[in-house]
Amino acid sequence: MAEILSQSEIDELLNALKSGELDINEAKNIQREHALKVYDFRRPNKLSKEQLRTIGFIFENFSRSLSTFLSGYLRTNVEMEVNTPEQITYYEFIAAVSNVALFAIIDFAPLKGSIIMQVYNDTVYTMVDRILGGNGEGSVIERDFSEIELALMRKVINRILIILDDAWQVMVDVKSKVERIETNAQFIQIVSHNEVVVVVPINVRIGKKEGFINFCIPYVVIEPIVPKLTAKSWFSGSSEVADQWVVEKIENRIKKAYIDIRAILGSTHISVSDFIDLGVGDVIRLDNRANDDIIIMVDGKPKFRARPGLHKKKLAVKITGIIEGGEDDGR
Repeated sequence: MAEILSQSEIDELLNALKSGELDINEAKNIQREHALKVYDFRRPNKLSKEQLRTIGFIFENFSRSLSTFLSGYLRTNVEMEVNTPEQITYYEFIAAVSNVALFAIIDFAPLKGSIIMQVYNDTVYTMVDRILGGNGEGSVIERDFSEIELALMRKVINRILIILDDAWQVMVDVKSKVERIETNAQFIQIVSHNEVVVVVPINVRIGKKEGFINFCIPYVVIEPIVPKLTAKSWFSGSSEVADQWVVEKIENRIKKAYIDIRAILGSTHISVSDFIDLGVGDVIRLDNRANDDIIIMVDGKPKFRARPGLHKKKLAVKITGIIEGGEDDGR
C-alpha cells in the first residue's frame, strides 16, 4: 500500500517545488531508472535463485554420500564441496571445459535427455592409482586414457550414479545409466549450443590431491520437475525419503532375525502313575490320527498346518494350510 502523506509533508513538497529545490523531471528520471531491469538475451535465466539453491541442496546431499563411499572405496579421506550452481548456455559450458577430462554422458531416465558428468584428469588418475593399490600422489601425465583406466572409471561412475539417483529421489525417481564415455568435449552434443544448462561444480580432495567434478544438466531435461524445485518440496521430500529409508532398514533387520519353529505331531493326556511307569519300548497313543495334519508352532503360537515327510534324507514338513487367527490363538 502506498504511503499516505500528512498535510505538513504535502506543504513542504509544494514549497520545495516553488523554490526550485526539487526538480520534478529529475524525480521522474530516478523513478524510471528504478523501474528498468537489465536482461541479457544471450543468457536467459529460466531458473529462479530458489530453484538453483534447491539443486544445490540436492548435490550437497549427493556429495556427502559420495565422499563417504569414495573414502571407503579408495581407502583414503575424500572431501567434497559443492560450489554455487549457475545457469549458462551449453556453448559457454563447452567453450570453458578443458579436453584434459573424462566426460560421462548419462541417460537421466525417466526424464527425457542426457546430462554430463565431467571428471578432470588429475582426479581420474588419482582414483585409478588408489584403486590399483597406489598412494594416489603421483604426477599427472598429459596423455589419453588407456582401455583399462576407462573400464575402471566406468565401474566407479556406475557406483556414483546409484548415489546420484538416491539424491534425486526427493524430486523424481531417477534410474540413470551411462550411455557412453568421451575424452574430447568436441564430440559431445547433448543439446543445441543456445540451450540453457545448469552447471554444478564440485571441488574434490582425495588425500592430498585436489580436483573437480562438474555436472552439466540441460534445462530441457529437468523442465518437467522445475515447479517442484523449491526448498519446501526438498525438505518435505527428504523427510519422506528418510522415513522410507528407516522403514526399509527395520524391515531388513527383521527379515534377518531368527524365530523358533516347532512341528507338533500330536498330544494326549496320561495319568501320573502311567507317566511314572513309562519305560523303553512303551507306546504312547496320541489324539491325532495317522492321516491328520500336524501343527507348526511359530514362537509358541499355531500358524500353519503341515504333513511330515523326508527331504534329502532329513525329516521335514510340507505346509498344507494357514491357521487363521493363529497369532491370537493361545492354544
